[in-house]
Amino acid sequence: MVMSDTVAVMNNGRFEQIGTPQELYHDPKSSFVAQFVGNNNKLRVTLRSSADGHFVARYANAFDFKLSERYEIASEQEEYDLFIRPEAFIINPGEGRENFNILPVDVTSILFDGGNSRLLVKPLGSEEELVIALPQTREYDNIKAKDRIQVGWDMNKSICFKRSDWKLYDEE
Repeated sequence: MVMSDTVAVMNNGRFEQIGTPQELYHDPKSSFVAQFVGNNNKLRVTLRSSADGHFVARYANAFDFKLSERYEIASEQEEYDLFIRPEAFIINPGEGRENFNILPVDVTSILFDGGNSRLLVKPLGSEEELVIALPQTREYDNIKAKDRIQVGWDMNKSICFKRSDWKLYDEE
């Protein structure tokens, strides 16, 4: 990706998406590309439209997240995958941010690797583990495993695709 002007992502012998590395990373056109190019967190959600015309993703029957895109919803029971990049999260974002999604989480562990450090967290009421980029600005040095914190992201920093059960690699 570093040396390429254009990249093609194939799935089972067919092109999923062709574009610049930045286009594939920031604007994947399928669930496969979203998972194949770079790290991503995937949450299973259902979608509905809200009174203000936005779309909302319902996660774990407890949390509603605003979405910036519009979706064709056949049924409110239909499942989608919501993708959020680790670096899109803001740790303990505080209140008053417009078009921002907040999720309370428990820190399960801290993976220190200098500028590539990560938090592993579990959303309240879930056993799923999310990966959150942990900036090494010393601002978050107080966070420890078992802490309850909040993470958040701008609604423009996530994307949904209809849920599909494909495998990245064939299992034998």
